[in-house]
Amino acid sequence: MRVRERRGKWVSRFQEMEIFTYPFSEYVFGTVVLFWLLASFVSAIVSMGLAVVAIPAGYATTFLYLQYSFMVIEHTSRGHAVIPKISADMVKPTKDSRLAGVFLLTTFFLSLIVTIHTYYPIIAYMFAIIVFPASLGVYVIHENLIAALNPVAWARTITRLEPDYRLFEFVLLQLVLIGFMFLTAITHVSATDLSLFSWFAHEFSLYVTVALSIVYFRFLGVILHANAKELEIPVLLSEEIEQEEEAEQARLKRSEFVMSVYREANANRSKKAWQMLTERMEEEAFHFETEYFDSVFSWDKPQLTVRMAEGYLERLLTAGNTRLALEVLEIALKAKPEFKLLSGDNVMVLADHADTEARRRICRELLGRFESDYPAHPRKGEALLVACRLSIVDLNDFDWARERFAHMKATYPEIRQHPKYESLSGILRSEG
Repeated sequence: MRVRERRGKWVSRFQEMEIFTYPFSEYVFGTVVLFWLLASFVSAIVSMGLAVVAIPAGYATTFLYLQYSFMVIEHTSRGHAVIPKISADMVKPTKDSRLAGVFLLTTFFLSLIVTIHTYYPIIAYMFAIIVFPASLGVYVIHENLIAALNPVAWARTITRLEPDYRLFEFVLLQLVLIGFMFLTAITHVSATDLSLFSWFAHEFSLYVTVALSIVYFRFLGVILHANAKELEIPVLLSEEIEQEEEAEQARLKRSEFVMSVYREANANRSKKAWQMLTERMEEEAFHFETEYFDSVFSWDKPQLTVRMAEGYLERLLTAGNTRLALEVLEIALKAKPEFKLLSGDNVMVLADHADTEARRRICRELLGRFESDYPAHPRKGEALLVACRLSIVDLNDFDWARERFAHMKATYPEIRQHPKYESLSGILRSEG
C-alpha cells in the first residue's frame, strides 16, 4: 500500500480535489455504502449479543476501514484526486507495518479521548480536533509511530500549516462529525427495540457518520498537500508540478522548432528561417523571443542575428528593459558595425542608461551618426548634445566633443536654449 513512485493507471494528471462532495463521487460512493453496510451489520450483531461473531467482524471492518482511510490521506497528500478503489486485496494479510501503526495510533487516541472526556470534556475535544489529526499527519509524513506520538512533532506540523479558510472548515467538519458520532451512539438500536423510527434514525446517522469520516480523511490529505512544501512531503502531483511539466514539454517543442530553423539557416536559406521565426514569435506574442534570440546568436549567423535584434530591441525598450537592450545592442553591432535601431528616440533612451564605459562609447558613436541614420528626426541637435555630454563627462574625450559641438552649434542654433548647453560649452572653453 506504499505510495507509488510512478503514477498509476488510475490517474493521468492533477485534478482539483473534491472535499465535501467527495463521498458522492462515482468512485467513492460505493465505498461509503460498503462501509455503512459493514458498520450496520456489526452494530446489529452487537445488539444481538453475538460476541463470537461481532469481535472478528468488527476487527475486520475496522482494519479494512483504517486501511482505506490511510490510503485516502496518503494518496491525497501526494496529489492524487482519484483514490484507487477498494478491492479484495485489502482484506488479505499485508507486510505493510504502517497499517498496524495506524490501528495502534487510532486506538490509542480513541481510548485517550474517551478517558479524558469523562473528567475534562473540553480537553478531550481539543485532542480530537487538533492533536489527533496532527498526529495522523505526522505519521503520514514520517511513517514513524514514535514521531506521531511526539508533542514536538505535533507542534511543528501545526505551526507549519498556512492559516487559511481550510483549517476553519476542517474544524467545523470535525465538530459536525463528533455530533453525528454521538447521535449514532444514542440512536443505537438494541435487539429489544425494533421500532422503524429508531432503526431509521440510527441507520441514517450511521451513514452520515461514515460519509463524514471519509470526508475527514480526505480533507486532512488536502491540507497536507496544500502545505506539502512546508511539511516536506514528496508530492507526485500538484498544480505547480503539472505547470512545470507542461512548461518543460513546451520548451522541448520550442527546442525542436529552433533546430528546424537552424537547419534552414545552415543550408543558406535565411529567408525561410526568418519567416519561420517571425511567424512563430507572432503566434506566441513574442513571449519566448529572448530564448530564440539566444539560440540564433549562438549559431554565428550575423544576418539572422541582426534581423532579430531590430525588432527585439524595440520590444525590450517598450517594456523598459534597458539592461537587456544594451546587451542585445552590443551583439548586433558586433554582427554588423553599421547596425542602427529602428527608432532614433530609443538611441536617446539607451544613452541615458548606458552603465559602462564601453556602452557609453557605443551610444556616443550611435548619436554621432544620428543625423545620417535618422535624417528626418526632429531631435538631431539634442542627439549631438547628448553625444557631447557622454564624450566630455563620461569618456573624457574633449577633442571628439569639441568638433561635434562646433558642428551642432552651427547647424542647430536652437540648441542654445537647451539647459545642458551652457554647462557643456563652459567645460569645453575651460579645457582650451
